[in-house]
Order: sequence, then C-alpha cells, then structure tokens
Amino acid sequence: MEDIANKDSAKIYKAEMLFKTIEAVTGLKKKDILAKNRNKYVAMTRNILGYILYREIGLTSTDTAKIIERNHSTIVFYGKTFKDNYHYYKDYRELYTTITESLWSQEQSNEQKEIDLQVKSLQSLIEKLKERSKYLLIKNH
Repeated sequence: MEDIANKDSAKIYKAEMLFKTIEAVTGLKKKDILAKNRNKYVAMTRNILGYILYREIGLTSTDTAKIIERNHSTIVFYGKTFKDNYHYYKDYRELYTTITESLWSQEQSNEQKEIDLQVKSLQSLIEKLKERSKYLLIKNH
C-alpha cells in the first residue's frame, strides 16, 4: 500500500477506516478478508469492500486490487455486479447497508471533529491578532 499512499493519503486513510469498520460490523479481520478464502460470507464482504473502495472512495481498480490483493479485473467485476447483488440478494444488501452507514457516519463524525479543531485554531489566532494589534496601538501612541 506504500506506493498508493503517496497518491492520495485521504483515500488510503478511508480504506483503512473501511477495514476497521468491516471488522467491527462482521468480526472479520483484514487478514481474513485478504485471504484466498471462498467462504460465502468472506467473499461477499470482500466484494463489498472492493466495490466501496473502487466506486465510493474513488480508488482506481488497480489501486483497489493492490489493497485487497486481487487482480484489477476482479475489482471491475465487483463494480459491474453490484447493482444485481444489491437488488437480488438480501444478505448482500443488508451487509452493504450496515457497512456503509457505519463508515459514512464515522466519516461525518471525523469531519466534524476536524472542523471543530480548525475553529479552535482560528479562534486562538484571532485572540493572538487582537493582542498583537493592542500592543501595536499602545506602542505607536
């Protein structure tokens, strides 16, 4: 993942957050998802992971393939079959919905925390500027 990391660190961060979300939702660890396991539940989870990385987070099929240790054509396949999987398979739809709701609510929470930090930083800067301007006014009089 190191060569991908230089391209877009925000997307890589989201990919790692996605692995953590999937583990929290499914109990499957990253190594289990990346294994060559063809168990239905693991394969379905990997399919959803690949789809989200490729279509929702916006990684290329090649970068997504590197992250989940598959061929890029597998990722393209995940993208093409998503609509039918989501429409016809209740288990797939429920798992996808649970993962994405959890992921995007975390993302929203993280963005809010980042905004709050930026606001605090700006408030601190404003206070410093006020102090500096008072100092300059006193010094010039």
